[in-house]
Amino acid sequence: MAAAREQLIETGGDLDVEEVAARAGVSKSLIWRHFGNRAGLLEAIVQEFWDGYDDAVADAHLSPDADWAARERERLGRLVDFLLDHPLAPVVLGHVEGDASLHRAIKADRLRRHIRFAARNIRRGQSGGEIDRSLDADLVAAMIIGGVHQALTLALTESRRPGRKRLTDTVWRSVAAILHFP
Repeated sequence: MAAAREQLIETGGDLDVEEVAARAGVSKSLIWRHFGNRAGLLEAIVQEFWDGYDDAVADAHLSPDADWAARERERLGRLVDFLLDHPLAPVVLGHVEGDASLHRAIKADRLRRHIRFAARNIRRGQSGGEIDRSLDADLVAAMIIGGVHQALTLALTESRRPGRKRLTDTVWRSVAAILHFP
């Protein structure tokens, strides 16, 4: 998988199994046996990326005593750090050549999960009186996750990337505005 990750990074999203096998010093048949086909190898790499993404923003890594807004700002900072530091982020968030439908299905599934988590999280903030209860948690979660995802994808795929702090601050101001924070 390391050889495949390297190739995806170097090519900006193209994956050639013959080249991966040569780079890894294994036979192509070993890759087929382990992953089934090119799509299986690609899926394993993309799922591994999304698992890292999910781990980076997990509650376990956040300050337990922080208020809702501070904790979510911290979560956003961790997400920005993960994406800016992960060499596959522009490829996975941008595009992967060849198996676009597979990649779109994986990304769509992860985004649905993130929206469900965000909606539950917003409801917790509403229950604690930290977020306006009149906001529809499901709609707001979809707007926030979709908007954050698109903004970070744009930032990662542009030739001139904004700095971490500027990117985090800009995205957080948008999130805060949606949630009616000062």
